[in-house]
Amino acid sequence: MAWDIDNAAHLLRRAGFGGGMAQVQQLYGLGQEGAIAYLLNYESIPDPAAQNVNTLGLDVTKPFDAAAWMLYRLLAGARPLQEKLTWFWHGHFTSSVVDVPAQLMVIQNETWRANANGNFLAFLKAMYKDPAMLDYLDNRLNVASKPNENFSRELMELFTIGIGNYTETDVKEAARALTGWIITAGPPPVGTYVPSRHDNGSKTVLGVTGNLNGDNIMDILFAHPANARRICSKLYQFFVRPDVNAADLAALLATWTATNGNIKAVMNTLLRLDTFWAPDTRNALVKSPMEYTLGLVQRFQLTALNAASLRFGVTSLNNMGQFPFGPPDVAGYPQGLEWAGTSPMLARYNTANSILYGAAGTTIVNQLTQGQDVSTAAKLVDLLAAQMGPVTLTNSTRQALINYVNSGGYTGTATQVQSKTRGATHLLVSAPEYQVQ
Repeated sequence: MAWDIDNAAHLLRRAGFGGGMAQVQQLYGLGQEGAIAYLLNYESIPDPAAQNVNTLGLDVTKPFDAAAWMLYRLLAGARPLQEKLTWFWHGHFTSSVVDVPAQLMVIQNETWRANANGNFLAFLKAMYKDPAMLDYLDNRLNVASKPNENFSRELMELFTIGIGNYTETDVKEAARALTGWIITAGPPPVGTYVPSRHDNGSKTVLGVTGNLNGDNIMDILFAHPANARRICSKLYQFFVRPDVNAADLAALLATWTATNGNIKAVMNTLLRLDTFWAPDTRNALVKSPMEYTLGLVQRFQLTALNAASLRFGVTSLNNMGQFPFGPPDVAGYPQGLEWAGTSPMLARYNTANSILYGAAGTTIVNQLTQGQDVSTAAKLVDLLAAQMGPVTLTNSTRQALINYVNSGGYTGTATQVQSKTRGATHLLVSAPEYQVQ
């Protein structure tokens, strides 16, 4: 594969939210190996967004502002892959602000971020003690005298080994092992183990018997072969393509086994798969509302983020059906073509329209066209396709955009560039070709 701008942009869309063209150029300059290493080894990159978010005046005890807080972290972070993985884990270790105090969701978000590319067993052990998770799936109510199976069931079904790999008895016994945890107020609120609430009797889970506790349950589930297969498959479907290639999965599983479940190592293998770079993998994934919105904001270089603009972003995402911190159920957000309904798609187009025709519109046009040859409609359309992706347009879409620019007579005057660039960009990001990545 020849390393070029298109490949650098593909990498940043999948291992981030698309970034600005300057970031794409930076990755291109590093070469393929250097770009992958830069994204993977993000711990060494300073992340001022972690501090700057505290100066925005957001009240994270309120759901809407907590969602705006997360949007800022995902959008303004200097570590694209860390933020993309954080978003992935939100869809895996799901909790919802509809059922959980907003402040706990913010704490949980930082738990996802801290463990995003670490060891999966350590991640499991952090998540079952997480206060938002304790609240969302009722494990704070799980006591020896009255075991609550809600968390143990979802832990097996969704978070680790999947349906068909455990029995009802395993769920009940694991619930007994997971007794004893409550949420203490802090600050900050934390999960706290209370020995008097724990069931100290013998339990048997997936063939392992003893006075099992929560950590033991995580050890057992982590070691089950179905766990690695499930997590590696989900990473593949999120970052590569919906249909899992058996040979690719085998490579990811081999890395998982060799590194004892190290997520960074698995991602290192994933980003080097031939399938990841294959032409038919491009555009194999439908952008979620979050990916669409953050991709627009980053490519438009809307860096003057404040509480008002972030709240606008939350409203826009809610209109698209993806309220941050608010997945519809414990299985997480919809995927793929489930986002392609009429109302969610119209909300995308309206958001793009509001941005392009809002206060930042003139600046966006200047950034997209400054110093470029936009003397003809074809040159302007091809420039925008390159600047916004690169986006591979079908002949019919490209011609329709050219016809739009030419309507009324286009000669490339400054006034025309401002007007037609806004309109053509809006049409481009509303086109089917832009809804995939």
